[in-house]
Amino acid sequence: MDNKVFLVINLSFFGDVLLTNALCQNLKINYPNSKIIYIVSKPFYEAAFYQYGVDEVFEFDKKGKNKGFFGFFKFLNDFPKQYKRKIDAAFIIYANERGILLSYLLGAKRRISGPRNLDFLLTEVYKNNLPDRTYMQDANMDLLIPYIKKIPEILPIRYDWQRVQDDFANELKEKYKNEEVIGLCAVSKKVEKDIPINTAADIVKRLIKDNKTVFFFGNGDRTIEYSKQLTDLLTNEEKEKFINLTNKTSIGALSVLLKFCKGLISIDTGTMHLACAVRCPVCAIFYKTDMIKRWAPRKELYTAQVVTDDYSVDNIINNLYKLLY
Repeated sequence: MDNKVFLVINLSFFGDVLLTNALCQNLKINYPNSKIIYIVSKPFYEAAFYQYGVDEVFEFDKKGKNKGFFGFFKFLNDFPKQYKRKIDAAFIIYANERGILLSYLLGAKRRISGPRNLDFLLTEVYKNNLPDRTYMQDANMDLLIPYIKKIPEILPIRYDWQRVQDDFANELKEKYKNEEVIGLCAVSKKVEKDIPINTAADIVKRLIKDNKTVFFFGNGDRTIEYSKQLTDLLTNEEKEKFINLTNKTSIGALSVLLKFCKGLISIDTGTMHLACAVRCPVCAIFYKTDMIKRWAPRKELYTAQVVTDDYSVDNIINNLYKLLY
């Protein structure tokens, strides 16, 4: 019988959620009739919801109704009774202590994670000693090893953008259906990962000169300010081909638009991983080269080029065009 119930708990960020998809897919490969439920931080609900293999998603609202001690227990109280004490195994990503406690109190029969302060609440503490498993995706899915008793299959992220129904994304696709659209994601939560503003402006100018339309993606106050500065560096004619989508797309809508784009230039962000998940060619720029072994798109899985040293506009554009033409 493989009609098991599995729980994945990942209370981290956008890209981190996407990088658990190989774990979910491997569970389905080994237990085709199983049900996979996912607990995710509220802002990243859609990052989990449209993943292949995921059957049901529950959002943990860390900054709202599930904040603090009472909010934590409200989540437990609201969690569907049909799953409590019926979960065959829970996999807690990044050994998140809140996640470990949740898995214990929900009565998961086996609770598997990496080493952390709440080890005593786990049934198995998995320490990854495999030398070739440097990618974060591999580290996540290797939590399966104690359960399935073998090394999981390396798989690309799969995100079902076709299930997304979003009027705004569909309107943009219709409006720009006769143009070559290139996505640009230049801003992250860490300044040291961002594309310098003048470089970004030159990238946009070059793409527009090459008769491309640019969709600029991003969220948050830093991206708002960055996009304003970037727009100020463009001519009025160039601004017509620069479509600023800051704070205008949900994760689902973003997936639809990334699939529509001919390609994406991106720094190391969740947007980069989502583009890979919908099979949009990606030129990924890594200013922090120590992050490459854990986070960069793998060329054997995706259509991707990784820029690691020559950060000139010509090199960035040329790497993108290698993927497209």
